[in-house]
Parts: sequence; C-alpha cells; structure tokens
Amino acid sequence: MRAINDYMKLAADVAKHNASFAEDVREEIVELVNDILDALTPVLKDKDYAKSVFSNAVLTRAMPLSYGIFNDFLLGNLQACFMQLRTMLEALVKAHYADMISDELFTAKMKKFTECLREIRISTSEVLKSLEEYSPEASCLALKIWNKCSEEWVHPNHFFEKLVEIVIKHERPPAYSLALPMIYGEEDREPLNELKNLIKDFRKLFKMLIVLHYGCRLTEVKNNNS
Repeated sequence: MRAINDYMKLAADVAKHNASFAEDVREEIVELVNDILDALTPVLKDKDYAKSVFSNAVLTRAMPLSYGIFNDFLLGNLQACFMQLRTMLEALVKAHYADMISDELFTAKMKKFTECLREIRISTSEVLKSLEEYSPEASCLALKIWNKCSEEWVHPNHFFEKLVEIVIKHERPPAYSLALPMIYGEEDREPLNELKNLIKDFRKLFKMLIVLHYGCRLTEVKNNNS
C-alpha cells in the first residue's frame, strides 16, 4: 500500500509540473475533450443509436481516448497520446463509412465493412483519402494526422531516429522514452508542439465529421444547450 501511495504522490507532483510546463498543450487537449462531450448531444439523440457505428464510436472510442490523452499528457507519456489520437481518427472515419453499408446493428455493420476492406485490399490511408469526396480539406487533415502519428510514433524506424536526434541535441532523452511518470524538459518542447498542432487539426476534422454525419455544427449544439 505504501508503494501505491508513493506512486500516487509522485504522479500528482509530475502532473502538476507538466500541466504548468505545457499549459498551451493542456488547454488544447481540454478543448478536444469538450468538443467530444458537446458531440454527445446528437449522439444520445440518435434514434438509431443501436445501429449507428459512428455514434457508438464517438461514445465508446473518442470520449474515453480523449480523456486518455489528457491523463497520459500529464504523466509525460507522449507516445500514448499520439497513438490514441491515431486510434480515434481511424475509428471515427471507418465508422462513418460503415454506417452506409446496411440497416443492421452497429457491430454487424462494422464487421461487414472490415471484411469488405480486407477483400478488396483497401488500406486505412485509402479510406481516409476517400473523404475528399465530401471535403478535400477533411481528407488532407485526416491523412496528415494519420501519417504523422504512424510514421513518427507508431512505426519504430522514424521513432528511433527522432529519439537519437533529441538526445544528441539536448544531451538527455525525452520524457516519453523513460520510466513514467516523468516531468517534461526543454527536450520535449518539439513533440509537445507537434501534439498540440495535431490535436488542433483533429478538432477541426472532428467538427467536419459531425456536420457530415448529423447535419449540425457543434456551435449549434452548444447554443441549444446553454
């Protein structure tokens, strides 16, 4: 029990430092969480919720993962932040297209869509690119987020290259490559800014997807709830 208490105290101290060190990033993540909470209004009003893959993706993927990004950011786990952002992106865009397949429960729709992609050999990147049918900007944002998170944070090649570059430049490894929780230092500024910018892009894309799927803007939802 003492070990748990010691860890909780350390985590609280680290979280306080990191929230202050990168306040601009923290604020952007909070706005992301707020955007997703605002989107729950059309989600919960969806009469076909049991059939909607997208509504279920917002509630069971985007919402908990956005909180996950906030928690991992506070503890210095930037790797997890980028990975969760990537997962949110894939889940929401694929869910949008899966809803076009049939009039079944959301689990059956998602299964059919996944099998379809496998049969015709369509990659996730190609699914994201297909958003240009509705909006070239949405497609561009989706591919930017996907490629950045995949190439620099999921795939090991670029991840290790960037890690070595940071160590050479700052003479110490970044927080995300060490035992957690870990406080941020100047060597973490670049990846923190990268996370902030990608979250800004994701928030813009998320609002586009809400309009595309529900036909309403989050600003309208906020006004109706106030």
